[in-house]
Amino acid sequence: MDHLDSRKRIASAQKLLLETTTSLEKFTAIRTILAGYNPKIDELLARADHELATLSKIYDGKLIELGLEHLPEETEEEKKRKRALVVFLATWKDLSGEVSRVAGELDTINNSNDVSAQARSGGNILTGAKGAFGIVTIVAVGIVVALQATSVTVDIKNEGCGTLEGTGTAISLPGLSVPSGPIEEGATVRATLPPLTLTIDGTTPGSVVLSAISFSLSIDLPSNIVAAELDGVSLLSNKTVLALATQKNHTLALICK
Repeated sequence: MDHLDSRKRIASAQKLLLETTTSLEKFTAIRTILAGYNPKIDELLARADHELATLSKIYDGKLIELGLEHLPEETEEEKKRKRALVVFLATWKDLSGEVSRVAGELDTINNSNDVSAQARSGGNILTGAKGAFGIVTIVAVGIVVALQATSVTVDIKNEGCGTLEGTGTAISLPGLSVPSGPIEEGATVRATLPPLTLTIDGTTPGSVVLSAISFSLSIDLPSNIVAAELDGVSLLSNKTVLALATQKNHTLALICK
């Protein structure tokens, strides 16, 4: 099963969610399609299941009209039915909205040639995801393969600057490996990054900060620094934005006198 097939399954669920009536049988079909996509959908499915069970008893197993127009509320039984339907419709609306959001993320994955955009959309679907089957596994495998295959390297060279200290944060992402700990004088450490847009900020005296949507790395610079260059371009007192995908290997040189 591929992303396009997953999108077709989502479309099938959307069609059922947009119908003007529902029943336990229809909801079972929706739940079969959507279970395990992400925690929010699973939560909404559980809520809808509970509320629908109450409604089905009130409607005595008949088709449930998904609308409040012309719904009588003169007797206590009619008022009870309307209250239960109002609660169910709120959950139904939230479920439809979340399914539409996931459908949009899938469209981005299917239609975009931008790997970073695909990664963001995959992450939006996968956040906190659980379940071994369905779209969770399909998207995860596709994103992992794409990011690992297209990752780039940034070699950070310490040329005469003593021991450099670095601090940073990074989310877990395929194709991402950021050096931790100090960078010894004369050493070269390597960062492996997805092909994202990297911002290098050298405008603050005493530091250079590398950041992207998935990580941030700040390197403290000594007072005897004479140059900080990325692929031969000066970074000191400048903010540089680099599309990492332009080449497979980059070099950040920190040079002291």
